[in-house]
Amino acid sequence: MQQISKMKEGRAVLLFFLFLAFGVSIYGKSKAGIVFEKRNVNIGTVYKANPIKVFYLNFKNNGSENLIITDVRTDCDCTTTEYSGEPIAPNLSGRIKVRLDLHKFFPCDIFKKIAIYSNANKKPIVINIKGKVKY
Repeated sequence: MQQISKMKEGRAVLLFFLFLAFGVSIYGKSKAGIVFEKRNVNIGTVYKANPIKVFYLNFKNNGSENLIITDVRTDCDCTTTEYSGEPIAPNLSGRIKVRLDLHKFFPCDIFKKIAIYSNANKKPIVINIKGKVKY
């Protein structure tokens, strides 16, 4: 009787681990991925006479499913972004347009952050931007 009980317990443990392994293989393999060309961007010097700086954040989907940018957040009203919202297929690239309007800044060093949310990661990818504003 004890031997039968131990066999049932052993089977239950084995089934548990098989279920766990099967679940990990289903959810762990196929996924979107995102890699940026640069995560630290130096915009150089921006002069008060021409305070607008526009540049692009280029990225690639290095995963096996479509990549979807769900949100892009900036840390300041002086920074705006544009992106298509269209899915990016595996191994293809996309870009996010960034516009900095620094006309309200006094001469200073600037440090800005952009957080990119997607279906590739639970946490956002943060892009750091630095530069200088001069008269």
